[in-house]
Amino acid sequence: MIWLIIIGVLLVAIGPIFYVLPSAKDRRLAKLRNVARQQGMHVRVAFLPKLDPQAAERVSSAGVRRQTNITCAEYQLPVSKRLSAPVFLLRRLPASPTVPVYGVFAQWGTLDASQRDRLKAEPKLVDELASVVDQLPGDTLGLGFDLRVVSCFWSEGATADEAVVVALKGELQGLVDALIRDFSVNQTR
Repeated sequence: MIWLIIIGVLLVAIGPIFYVLPSAKDRRLAKLRNVARQQGMHVRVAFLPKLDPQAAERVSSAGVRRQTNITCAEYQLPVSKRLSAPVFLLRRLPASPTVPVYGVFAQWGTLDASQRDRLKAEPKLVDELASVVDQLPGDTLGLGFDLRVVSCFWSEGATADEAVVVALKGELQGLVDALIRDFSVNQTR
């Protein structure tokens, strides 16, 4: 009987230690994000509006409107020059969105019609974006530009490894280079 009590006390004392140890998924994500930092990217947790929420997700049983979000990682690559490019957030569109979306090209669009119109006014940029999104990981949720950074919103799926992060950095760098080439503030258009 005394042994059962000792084992129980040890389990109660040691249990919380195992709770705070990182899981295999946590270690994998930390490794991915460390590789991203070594590649010059910044990683942060981001929240994107869900494009296909069900009715029960949009309104509570009390009739209170809810904002449905998807949690993902935002991999940011800084842009070294001031640009006059349009600010955008392209989203991968679900098969049947339940919120208003505005398509830019196949399976990608924005939540804002004016943002879509500004992008459509720059056909070279749209072509560049179309080629970049084809090379992004399959679980990419969005691609954005916000004055000083190009961002990839990514769910970091179970198949992602260091090579995917390096390839992602290459694609983002290619987009940054194209933005600098075409939209540098010092350049006359």
